[in-house]
Amino acid sequence: MLPYIVLGIGALLALRSQSAPAAAMSPTQRMVFQNALTADPPLNGPQLRVLAAQYDSEGHTAEADILLRRARIAELSDKDKATLTDAFKRGLSQKDPIAVRALANAFESEGLFGNAAALRDWANKLDVGATIEQTASVPQAQAQAQEQVPQQEQTEQGTIAQAAGQMVNEAINTAVQGAATAASN
Repeated sequence: MLPYIVLGIGALLALRSQSAPAAAMSPTQRMVFQNALTADPPLNGPQLRVLAAQYDSEGHTAEADILLRRARIAELSDKDKATLTDAFKRGLSQKDPIAVRALANAFESEGLFGNAAALRDWANKLDVGATIEQTASVPQAQAQAQEQVPQQEQTEQGTIAQAAGQMVNEAINTAVQGAATAASN
């Protein structure tokens, strides 16, 4: 991967010497930027800082800022990286989509776009689950409104509604506990 980075830096220097800084990134600049963010193994802090300085000097301040945020993450201690990993895992265990999206925004603001995307996907799945739970509670309301339904059918619908109600209560309790834990931290 290192040869690609060296090649990319060389290409950026060549482009810089040929023309004045442009507002839009060239395809080569875009490719180097994307590769810097997705490199496996990831680039280290000094490499990212060199690229950030290059992009900044060419007028691409937004991309330079993203690269600098990535450099700060790369330079964190193992303990701080473990804390981020733990926060990410706790976010994936949350049942409150609003809290998960807030955590995703925090990860994105630090330049961790992959983690933010995974958290947003989880929040979307939680939203779908909430919709299914809301739909499951509709038969309960219908069963209560229809007094002429046979007793056996009412019992089956009541059991389904009780299970759905229990799931909703558990989700609410988990969300409240998660919010209390987050507030105490």
